Amino acid sequence: MSIDKEVTFDQLKINYDFKTVLEKSHGYSKLFPGNTDLQNMLETILKLGNNQHIYISNNKGSKAEEFLIELLSQKENKSYEWGYVYNFQQPNFPMLIKLENGQGDLFKEMVEGSVITTFEESKKCFSSKEIKDVEKDMKAQILEISEKELEVLKNDAKELGFSTHVSDKGIFFIPIINGKKISETEYDNLDAKEQEVIIKDLDIMEKKSIDVMKKIKKLKKDSKKKIKAYKEEIITQVVEKNFDELKSLDWKYVPISNYIDDVKKDLEEQLKKIFLKINRQEVEKYSELIQLEKIEKENKYKYLVNLLVNPQRVIYANKITYYELFGKIEYINDSGVFVTDFTHIQSGLMQRANGGYIILDINDVIGSKLIWDKIKKTLIEKTIEFDPIREQLGALPVRTIIPEKMPLDVKVILIGEESIYNILAEYDTEFKAIFPYHLIVPDEVEANEENISAYIAYLKNKELTDLAKKRIIDYCIRYTGNKSKLTTKLTQVDKLISIGEFFAKEDCEKYIKEKHIKKGEEELIKHYNYYIKMLEEWITSNQLILDVTGKKVGQINGLSVNRFVDFQIAFPIRITAGIHAGEQGVVSIEKENKLSGKIFGKGLSIITSYINSIFAKEKPLSFCCSICFEQVYGEIEGDSASCAEIYTVLSALSNISINQGIAITGSVDQFGNVQPIGAVSNKIEGYYNVCKLKGLTGKQGVIVPNKNIQDIVLSDELMQVIQRQKFHIFGIDKIEEGVPILMNTTFKRVKKVASVFVNQMQA
Repeated sequence: MSIDKEVTFDQLKINYDFKTVLEKSHGYSKLFPGNTDLQNMLETILKLGNNQHIYISNNKGSKAEEFLIELLSQKENKSYEWGYVYNFQQPNFPMLIKLENGQGDLFKEMVEGSVITTFEESKKCFSSKEIKDVEKDMKAQILEISEKELEVLKNDAKELGFSTHVSDKGIFFIPIINGKKISETEYDNLDAKEQEVIIKDLDIMEKKSIDVMKKIKKLKKDSKKKIKAYKEEIITQVVEKNFDELKSLDWKYVPISNYIDDVKKDLEEQLKKIFLKINRQEVEKYSELIQLEKIEKENKYKYLVNLLVNPQRVIYANKITYYELFGKIEYINDSGVFVTDFTHIQSGLMQRANGGYIILDINDVIGSKLIWDKIKKTLIEKTIEFDPIREQLGALPVRTIIPEKMPLDVKVILIGEESIYNILAEYDTEFKAIFPYHLIVPDEVEANEENISAYIAYLKNKELTDLAKKRIIDYCIRYTGNKSKLTTKLTQVDKLISIGEFFAKEDCEKYIKEKHIKKGEEELIKHYNYYIKMLEEWITSNQLILDVTGKKVGQINGLSVNRFVDFQIAFPIRITAGIHAGEQGVVSIEKENKLSGKIFGKGLSIITSYINSIFAKEKPLSFCCSICFEQVYGEIEGDSASCAEIYTVLSALSNISINQGIAITGSVDQFGNVQPIGAVSNKIEGYYNVCKLKGLTGKQGVIVPNKNIQDIVLSDELMQVIQRQKFHIFGIDKIEEGVPILMNTTFKRVKKVASVFVNQMQA
């Protein structure tokens, strides 16, 4: 083995001054740990003013939504309370009212309370003894005057020789002769001169009777007018008295004052209909009370205030429907026709967030074209309206209303995947104009002093010892598989703390200690134990054929990673190379059988170029070298096995064996320079686990690109094994540097021996 290429234990340790970051953590916010730039940019955008809508690309588990809610809740914003009231001029177009924050409940209570009090006081007034006495006095006056007028009329009739008879049908005069009323027969027996005198006198009396009746009718009419005027004055006074306080308050906005005037005017009209048109002689009569209640019921809804839900500074909406977001108008089935009024208008989240912020999941929004189009229309027009969707669909007979549009002052923050942002930015022409700001929450952040301090600040309210905090920071680094990075999946951190808390309670400990966090890590690993055990079973039963000891020609252990939703498992793959006569050069069995991707194909072309640069500078290759990833039956993608493939080719051409205890990962360019790859830590751990399963010899290890060494972060167990020199890690920059480690010889010798074979084939 090449000792000078071996990575030391000290190089692999996670190094940061925990005492320093612990002290610095007191000056950091717990919001968006490790994402200070993101928070600063967000703060700046929020200061720019209204309608600065934002799209945040976010990985699941970063808790960005939670941090946003807390951050936005600290912002001052001007919000109002909104509601709908009856439009007395246009009943089908409910009127929007705007109130200062905190005035809504008071306004509703005062309007509806004033109306109820007015109705109740009016009932009392019109059933009171006072108003009955007034009516009684008026009638008594008319009766007295009427009797006097009739008495005068009777006396005049008597002087002219008539008897006066008053009935419902009118006033009648009967002639009297010799103190006795005469009949029609007796009248007919009178001579013509006497009849003429009677007719003449009768004509005089009838004219007088008509004058009397007119006078009595006028008296009755004037009396009714006076009673009506008196009642109207009572109604006006009751209304004015009960609305005086409401009218006197400063509601800030002119439409409110106008609405109060409309309520008073309409209420007076309705009370007059109730108390002036209904016969109020006996208010207590059952039939009249029923009629009174009916009129009240039909009119009282007009004076209600439909106050929409009080505004909220920040709303986070998840799994929303169209109506939940934009509100709706409820309908009532009235004899087969669906009808509604302003009291059935229901607010949505947009109305509640007016004046504040609303955070939406992009998947909820674009999942419905109806929602997405409505959001864009609303934000462009800066107003929100209630769409009569049922009426537009025409499925049912509907009689609807059209509420006044509400001015909208809200900042919308969409959270979702970056891929969705890119699609919308590319294909939706309105999207970038509406959402001009794009912020990104990365999956990982640099594990520098500043970010580690911020992470500790995030942990400060937890019942954790300092060593437990350090263990969690180390876990955040190990989770990324990169020593220079911290994961932003804080839900995973919270999960670890919750499990650690459970173990602390089991031990009757007040604080969560390092040992509890360590046990928590072990528990989290069990989530994917099924896959590990299945892999172990394949290896121990030799279903997956792997050699981790001995030497073989044309065979090497490459390293692969299987990625799942929230974890990944690495394991070795046996890569072989076979040489035979032909002119195809280097070929891949996977590529020939369409079991590989484009990046893998590019890697194979680079391998061919590199082999040609060594052995075919003067003549083309006259052999065929077929490379195979043994026991892999799915599609292969990526170029991280390029180095391994080159070494198998060199081994096959030179017939020099490869140490099977050393696995390798790394990409390569045409000049043999070894390039960094991803998931290096997982690959090392995966190969170590296989070696441990099949038996550690103390000589096994992994070759990695030298540029990946700074990224390596390993488990406690593997670090201890490396410290005891029972497992080894090597870093190389060029293909030549790996030959002594794998083949126990020099690159020059391998090239010389292989060239002899190549020249023989070419000859």
